[in-house]
Amino acid sequence: PGLAIMQGALIGLTLALVAYSARGPAPLRALVVIPVLLLAFDHSEIRPHLLGWIYVAILGMLLERKRFGWVLALLLLWANTHASVLLGVGLAGLTCLETAFRTRSAAPLKWAAAIATVPLLNPYGIHVYTLFFQISGSADFVGEWQPYGTETWQFGLILALVAAAGVGILSAPFNG
Repeated sequence: PGLAIMQGALIGLTLALVAYSARGPAPLRALVVIPVLLLAFDHSEIRPHLLGWIYVAILGMLLERKRFGWVLALLLLWANTHASVLLGVGLAGLTCLETAFRTRSAAPLKWAAAIATVPLLNPYGIHVYTLFFQISGSADFVGEWQPYGTETWQFGLILALVAAAGVGILSAPFNG
């Protein structure tokens, strides 16, 4: 029963963080949370990847606020609890590059270097970056790493979400 409670708490916390970080009125926030909930059904086993979900939600909030110091702390924790830290490093690094481009400043590039370096402080060292690829080679064994087939409704939902995000990014005003 304790594991079931923990599973529900981790999933609930992830959804709460996504809802909190979404902008706009409650019905609009639901349009963000409901697809996340639908996609979570197939991969919600009580395994460490549920921590990765929470980390992604927290990372999104930190990056939006440009709290790069806290991003480093999060990535350090993440690197010591789940191999999906590579996703966090990629998202945070791209945000730093985008910030550097928009502001025409080199300061975010120093953060990008720190973001790439801090996950190395773990028992696996440099292998934290290769562990992701080793695990993905065992996708048949690790359920949460199995991709959605192109014929599934989940794949269509992901494509729709990516398209909506792309439209949002391209229609955002450039303040550089």
